[in-house]
Amino acid sequence: MQPAHFLALFGLGCAGSSLIAWLSAVHPALYGTGLSFFIIGAVLWFICFLLDDLFSPYLGLDTRSYHALMIAIAVAAVIGVGMVCLAPSV
Repeated sequence: MQPAHFLALFGLGCAGSSLIAWLSAVHPALYGTGLSFFIIGAVLWFICFLLDDLFSPYLGLDTRSYHALMIAIAVAAVIGVGMVCLAPSV
């Protein structure tokens, strides 16, 4: 995986988390769903970060690239969580 791929994956993650945040802001019933989606994602991210030695060879990445990918996922999710939490109530 080239470093340019991380930029594309970061953009995809930001777009996905922004979509979830937008859906949470549009409909009040989806606020809890969007927030729970990010909580479940955070738990899965933490598990994947702890098991990096297991998943990095499976993905064909060295440990440094795997950690860069995990950090990009975390930053994209933080952007989405920030948008969900700062969304005005309808």
